[in-house]
Order: sequence, then C-alpha cells, then structure tokens
Amino acid sequence: MSELREKMKMDMELRGYSSGTIVGYIRQVSNFAKFYNKSPKYLGEEEIRDYLHYCIMEKKLSEVTVNHINASLKFFYTKTLNKYWNVDKIARIKVPKKLPSILSPEEVNSIFDVTENLKHKAILMTIYSAGLRVSEVCNLIITDIDR
Repeated sequence: MSELREKMKMDMELRGYSSGTIVGYIRQVSNFAKFYNKSPKYLGEEEIRDYLHYCIMEKKLSEVTVNHINASLKFFYTKTLNKYWNVDKIARIKVPKKLPSILSPEEVNSIFDVTENLKHKAILMTIYSAGLRVSEVCNLIITDIDR
C-alpha cells in the first residue's frame, strides 16, 4: 500500500489537512487493510460496512472514533481512488448529545457567599443572572448594561 499511502498523503497535503489528520487517516486506512489482509483498492462497500460494524459491535469503539474511521475511508475512496461513496449505505453513526452539568441553586449561592469582594460578587451575579458565556463576559462593555 506504499504507493497508495503516498498518493493519499499528497491528496491530503494538497487540501491543507493538518499533519495529525494525515497521520490519523492513513493509520485508519492501514488498519482497515490489515483487517482484511488485502490492499484497500480491492475492497468495496460491503467490506467497509462489515468493518465499521465490527468496530462498533466487537471492538466497542466510541461513536466519534467510528466516525473518524468512516471519514478516513471516505476520503481514501472518494479522493484518492476516485470511487463512488454511497452515503445511504455507509452512513455516519449518530453521536449522542451530552447535556452539560449545571450547578444547583445551593452551589450557586455558596459561590456568592464565599465571594467577599463586592465588585467580584457583582460581576459573578451579573454573569449568572444574564447567562453570559465566557466570550460574552470578556467583550462586555459598560454601554452593554442597561441600568
């Protein structure tokens, strides 16, 4: 796969991919080829589906990792080998959304209670009551506050 590896690497470099992405994509395609002990140019849609299913069910890889493998193989087949990629048959796995952990009212009050500096307490209360993001707080100016 040396010749294909070099072609894939060049294709990614021409598109401005980072060195970390290049190494990761090449590793995933190489793992795929090793799994079947064949050059990936001789493998097709069914082998890709079976390999992704194996990664999910047997290896118990995370959704993000499986999607990384999918993206690596998709790049290799569509850009390097210039083959058709059926999105309906080789779909990305759904990544579950994680809700952020939030502070209880008691925890918020305890933060306010231990803050002794009046100015800092006012800042924290403004941030909390307005639900501001860190970037919004950093860019906050006096005229943004309607007294």
